Formats: sequence, C-alpha cells, structure tokens
Amino acid sequence: MLVSLFNRGRLLVNKREAVLGSSKTQLLVHGYCTSNETKISTEEDSFTVNYLVHSCGLSLESAKSVSHKVQLKFPERADSFLNLLKKYGFNNAQISKIVRSHPLLLVSDAEKTVLPKLEFLRSTGLMHSDLTKFISIQTSVLFRSLEGAIIPNYNFLRSVLLRHDLVVKAMMRSRLFEQDVQRITAPNISLLRGIGVPQASIVRLLKVYPSVLCSSIEKLEKKVKKAVDMGFSPKEMKFLPALWAFSLKESTWQRKSEAYKMWGLSEDDVLLAFKKEPLCMLLSEKKITDGMEFFVNQMNLRPLVIAECPNMLFFSLNKTIVPRCSVIKILQSKGLIKNDISLYYVFRMVEKQFIDNYVIKHQKCLPQLLDVFQGKVSLHDPGFNSKDVQGLKC
Repeated sequence: MLVSLFNRGRLLVNKREAVLGSSKTQLLVHGYCTSNETKISTEEDSFTVNYLVHSCGLSLESAKSVSHKVQLKFPERADSFLNLLKKYGFNNAQISKIVRSHPLLLVSDAEKTVLPKLEFLRSTGLMHSDLTKFISIQTSVLFRSLEGAIIPNYNFLRSVLLRHDLVVKAMMRSRLFEQDVQRITAPNISLLRGIGVPQASIVRLLKVYPSVLCSSIEKLEKKVKKAVDMGFSPKEMKFLPALWAFSLKESTWQRKSEAYKMWGLSEDDVLLAFKKEPLCMLLSEKKITDGMEFFVNQMNLRPLVIAECPNMLFFSLNKTIVPRCSVIKILQSKGLIKNDISLYYVFRMVEKQFIDNYVIKHQKCLPQLLDVFQGKVSLHDPGFNSKDVQGLKC
C-alpha cells in the first residue's frame, strides 16, 4: 500500500505534493512541490535529520541524504516502527541499514503493515538471529504484500524443498523472497526438470546457487544449452555450478581466463579446468594468480597439472596450502615421502590428521617441522633450502 501510493505520487505530471497516509501524515515526499505549494520548513527538516541521527543511528551525512526522501512531522509512527524492530531483536546497525534502505517504513502503520510480516516469518521457524539477518539483508520484504507475495513464495519453496528446515536455509541464502517466484522461479525449475535435472540437484540449486533461478527463462535456456554443448550432463552435480559460472559477464570471464593463461595455459587448458571443476571460474582473479604463482614457482608444478586438478586453488593459501606444502617439500627433500604425493589429498585432510601423518611422525629426525608448519621457520632459513622437487601431482 505504501509503495503503491508513493509510486502514484511520483507519476503526477504537475508535480503536486505527494502525501502518504492520512491527513495526519508524518511524511512529505518532496520534489513535487511548486513554488506556490506548501514547502518543508527548516525546522521540520532539522527535526527529521536529528531524528535519523539520534533515534535511527545514521551518520549526519547519511541522515541529510535520507531526509530528501522522507520528512517527519511527528515522531509517533517512526517511534512505533523502531520499537517494533527492537522488540524483535534487531540491533542498532541492522535498524540503521533498514532505515537507510527504506526510510518510508518510518511512516508506515507498523502494527498493521510490518508486524504481520514479522509474525509470519517468525512462524516459518526463523530464529531471532536468522530473522533479523534475513530482514536486514532483504529489507524490501517488508514492503511486499504478505498475502500476495511472502506467503505464496514460502509455500512454493516448501512445495519444492519439502522440508521446512531446507526452506529456511534457502531463504537465508537467496533473494528469492524479493521476486515473484511463481512468474520467474517456477518456470525455471520446470525447465530444469524437463531436461532431466534430478530433485536432489533442484534442492541443492535452491540452497547453494539460487541466483541461477532468478534470471528470466530465456537467459536460463541459453545457459543450459551452453552447458550441454560443453558436455555437462544435467544429471550430474557439476551441471549446477556450470550454470552459475555462465552467469558471469563476458568481460569477467575473459579476465579470469587470462589469469590462468598468463601462466602458460591455453584456451583449451582453461576449458579443461572448467570442465573438471566449473567453480574454478568463480574464484577471484587474485586468488587464481596467487595460487598459480605458488604452485608453479614455489612447488615447481607444471601449469597443466593445476588445470587437471583446479580444486587445489580452492583452499586458503596462507592457512592450508603454504603450511602443508612447506612440510611436504621438506619431507620430500629428505626422502621421507614419495615425490608423487597427491597435494589435493593432502589439502583435504583435517588438520589433526595432517599433523599426525606428516609432522609428528617425522619430528624425531626433523624437530623443527612443527615450527615450519606453524610458519615460525621459513623454508628459506638455513638448513631448510631444499632442492627442487619434481614429479608432484594432484
């Protein structure tokens, strides 16, 4: 109702004053007044800015900007809205974000328009912390119709995911509640089911890659064709991240491709890596470059080895790759382990398993191995300048 009235006011050709609410309205949406019509006084403008700063936690600069979108004449409705948010556990930072994003909520009838939505979302099983996080991220949900959008969206997700807890997870990870799922998401899911994507993959798509379902069906059809033409099977899990990767802009795809090619990989090699693990094209250019630099220059791996196992790039360089490779390289230089060890296998180990198998096991002959693993001793310190190790594989 609030948005409808606001939009109607914006369409007035003669720029007449747009008023939201009753005759006792707290809001004047300005920018539509002629010189002969009522103007906002300096006192009212000052009141709005002060309220936004002291009651909503906005900075002075932000408050001045927001005051161009909303003018408060009376504090009652705004107080009611803020008190409702606090009652539901919203912290000051979340409240400030909501007000900055949608200041018109300050003049809404919170008990009639906002409370029912919060009550419904709470009834879906969202805990206090999840509810406040969900709303502060998807603030426009508070503007959407409860009966016309929020409830139908929830019911649709429930019909697809079947389990209540999965619906909650999907709500927390996606912006599906901000769109018309019946018009956009439902046809996309029907398309995927029609080409053989199994239910388990549909569920994973909603949980992990929900943005794939937020585009038009025409765009999704193009992504599907591209994935199938590259050899991805709709029945395989790799099909999903491939669709997600195809959401990248062409310029972004090219930059990431060049980040691989600068290490000597060809276009075919990059496509090989993508087919092995589509998520490799969703890594940042810095992560690609840093990882390739370490494996090629520090571990003497051929770039093609990484293209054949791009999953190695997914691990944290400082927390996993460098510490474990430092230990592995020393052990290999001393002939304590084979040169053809799988680094990917090493990276996947839980930390305790790695320490037990590769650190503690060899501490008698290499007392400083734990210090190397913990970064207290560098490979380049005296006594640890190991020879180049060839033959490493993933």
